[in-house]
Amino acid sequence: MFASIYLDAATVGVYVARITAVDDALDTITVSLTAKSGTIPADGANGRTIKVGGAWKGPNAAENFPVGFVTSAQTNASGDIPRVNFKSGTTYNITAGLIANKDGPIRWQGYTTTVNDGGRATIDGGTTGASYKLWSSANHDQDLEDFIFQNNGATGGVSGVEITGTEWNIHRVVVNSVRGTGIDILGSITMVSECEAYSCNQSIGSELGGISLSGSGGLLGIRCISHDNTGSNSIGYRVGGFAALVHCIADSNTLDGFFVKPSTGACLIGCDAYNNG
Repeated sequence: MFASIYLDAATVGVYVARITAVDDALDTITVSLTAKSGTIPADGANGRTIKVGGAWKGPNAAENFPVGFVTSAQTNASGDIPRVNFKSGTTYNITAGLIANKDGPIRWQGYTTTVNDGGRATIDGGTTGASYKLWSSANHDQDLEDFIFQNNGATGGVSGVEITGTEWNIHRVVVNSVRGTGIDILGSITMVSECEAYSCNQSIGSELGGISLSGSGGLLGIRCISHDNTGSNSIGYRVGGFAALVHCIADSNTLDGFFVKPSTGACLIGCDAYNNG
């Protein structure tokens, strides 16, 4: 189990650490100084609070927490990596992009009733102002699973989800109604599986659409669907940078279902394209 320790005036988590011992007689809890995220508050006899259990408020408005806070140091002795669970049913309404700026292994995952039940949490960026990335990272070794990302402003052509780091697993993620590309993979050694993108490229930008695998290599898209990206320049997939698409579907996109950049070593295996312009 974990405990959250913070100064009483804090509005988000300050120090979250694994509990190593509980003494009922002395009414004390001991926490790890290494299996933790954040910075431990200074010692003091009052003005500090410890909480065990319960839910975080999660991302809202311009608040990035707990994205950018949780670290891989919370991996336990059995090798179970830290997983932050985002409950569905209540939309996380944000006004600034979420930035995963810590190296993993870390998993970010939605759920409905029981963690890992396949339910999706919704991140909504709104439909006003300049477009921005709903989720982005230049760091490595993370899982992003079971999310819906939607709406990221009213002007410009910024992607919904953009990964420039390495070793990402993006699984069962849906992106819709964004100004630029839905899922934009610009790093390497990353897999996008069972994802969906639609109503992307609302800015009508060139070579933009649902899903792009155009990083530096080692990219795989498997069992994804990119459909109904209907701006006048919209495509289903942009493929390049030694990437492979396996058993993916492109349906009802205005231009190409699959747009493969030349001389990139990209390939398609067992994919279907229909009703594209």
